[in-house]
Amino acid sequence: MRLLIGAFAIGLMFAAPSPVQASPDMVRNLGDALQMDKTLTIMSREAVANAAEVAPDLFGGASPFDWTAAVAKLFDPVTARAAFDAGLLPAMATANQGDLEQALAYFETPIGQRMLDLELSAREALLDADVEAAAKQSWADVLADPLPASAQRAQLIREIVAATDLIESNVSSAMNGNFAFFQGLAESGGFAAEMTQDDMLAEVRGQEAELRADTADWLYPFLAMAYAPLSDDDLRDYIAFSKSPAGQALNGVLFLAFDEMGAAQSRGMGLAAGRLMVGQDI
Repeated sequence: MRLLIGAFAIGLMFAAPSPVQASPDMVRNLGDALQMDKTLTIMSREAVANAAEVAPDLFGGASPFDWTAAVAKLFDPVTARAAFDAGLLPAMATANQGDLEQALAYFETPIGQRMLDLELSAREALLDADVEAAAKQSWADVLADPLPASAQRAQLIREIVAATDLIESNVSSAMNGNFAFFQGLAESGGFAAEMTQDDMLAEVRGQEAELRADTADWLYPFLAMAYAPLSDDDLRDYIAFSKSPAGQALNGVLFLAFDEMGAAQSRGMGLAAGRLMVGQDI
């Protein structure tokens, strides 16, 4: 399940000396500035599409209607926003209030909002397999182009990924989600019922290399496509923000909130899949 966020990138938690006294209003304002309602709507579509892709492995055939409906309910954007906000409230207590205020101010600027708009448009477009293939080919062309401008753009995209720790943090979240999925399967009597916790951990760890490769394979073309209308100077400014205490603090807070929400959703998917496997109503 993709949790790639881009400009409000999931990253490592930044330890800060002055914790936030977060309020529901502050949580809502931050989520609104980051266009979370639109993000969660696209994530819902991604989840339903992903559920259809894994159905043959889980059920030996096409996606059952109950499976699709269960996943759609788990990723309902309104429900997900409530879960995200609930996770964001304690997560914000790990960060410095001034840093988060600076991050909020950054994404309330025209360039901050434009970056989010571009990311969301690209992410939605990549739901189409043909668009995704074209984006990957375009990124490959950039890498193969000997012109300095192409090399510079590729380097800036790499610096964004490094500054926001997008690959490692998304791999971590995916592994946590997969472990939660196995837990749900086991609890509901699915094929993971006989697995021990150690078995589940070993299975998830065995997926790490593939998850990292798949994440990179999708992430770089996505960012290159999303940021194509932006200038190199725009990207340099964003890299500087991402490396700043404000950017790092925001990344850490979002990682905690998304990770908690994603694990709960994944466990719910495991429960639903397991119940379908044993013929229970979901």
